[in-house]
Amino acid sequence: MPFNAALVVLLCLVVLQAALIVTLLLQRSRRRHVESALVESQQRYSLASAAGAVGIWDWNFETDELFIDSRLKSLLGFDDAEISTRPQDWGSRVHPHDLADAGAAVQACIDGHTDTYQVEHRMLHKNGSVRWMLSRGSAIRGADGGLRRLVGTKVDITERKQAEESIRENQAVLRSSHQQIQDLAGLLIASQEVERARIARELHDDLSQQTAGLSMALSALKRRLGAQAETSDLSGDISSLQERALGLAENIRNLSHDLHPSVLQHAGLVAALTAHCSDIQRQYPLIVTFSAGKDVEVPPALALCLYRVTQEALRNIATHSGAGHAEVRLFRLNGHVELTIADDGRGFDIVKVAKGSRGLGLVSINERVRLAGGTVSIVTESGKGTQVRAQIPAAVHMLATPQV
Repeated sequence: MPFNAALVVLLCLVVLQAALIVTLLLQRSRRRHVESALVESQQRYSLASAAGAVGIWDWNFETDELFIDSRLKSLLGFDDAEISTRPQDWGSRVHPHDLADAGAAVQACIDGHTDTYQVEHRMLHKNGSVRWMLSRGSAIRGADGGLRRLVGTKVDITERKQAEESIRENQAVLRSSHQQIQDLAGLLIASQEVERARIARELHDDLSQQTAGLSMALSALKRRLGAQAETSDLSGDISSLQERALGLAENIRNLSHDLHPSVLQHAGLVAALTAHCSDIQRQYPLIVTFSAGKDVEVPPALALCLYRVTQEALRNIATHSGAGHAEVRLFRLNGHVELTIADDGRGFDIVKVAKGSRGLGLVSINERVRLAGGTVSIVTESGKGTQVRAQIPAAVHMLATPQV
């Protein structure tokens, strides 16, 4: 072989050998990197497993053997040798009530419907207690799509489940307490109406009649003394007493009407609201307009609720808002009765008022409407007046109206 040709061959062999060496070095470097990453990953998993009560499992379908790591076994109180590699032995630790759900999740992977699953279920501890597990699994399939292995983890979530149960129990207690408070509020309002009706009846049937009788007696006495000149001063005193008795009788009548308006029962809601708006105009420097749509008459109990809402809202307007005009509207809308009371007053801070004694009126309005199954909205802005709107189902079932 010529010298030049031999030299070329030798150089090619050197280059090839160098390339092989470089390739081997790269492969070794890559393998060391992969091994290092694998070790790091295993260390991270070990730390996570120890800190978070995590265990791993691996089900080989070709040998029908199940690998359970010692950490997972210890979560259920078992030593490494106490549970065999048979899937049935491990499956027997699943709580009977959760066996169907857990089995369905695994079966979906086996049947090829999914490649992953996640399910929460209970497992039986060696000491007889119950532990909650978050089980995750992933399918490893062959080239033909057949299942080769299922691998996954189980995380002990017992403490989380216990915390969730405790929260649910506390929420149930709070709901029960809230319902009891609401029931009590309803009973208080119903009892208040019964007592109002009783006091109104006593005022009308007893005190009002006695006051009227006193006025009549004073009138008769004045007539008897009217012919005697020397008693003229006494006659003036009697006239003054008679006027005071008439004023007292009027105040008693108004008080009786406020406590329980008899017109509500005898003439209905529209007539009662019309009369009340007129009374407010006579008592306060406030113009009140009232309008009602068709078919707004409702059962007596609901009528009383709407009357009380109007009464409370107009009282607030007259005494606190500085308004010159108020409007009351009553109409039906989509199976509901809607009552709106609006004014052109100074408005108010809802949050601030609700915290003070003046907020009791708003509480009363809200509770009455809530008991009727309705809702209340209050829109107010400083210097732009206030609007109170109550919507209540027209066919609502309520407590009976107290009778006078």
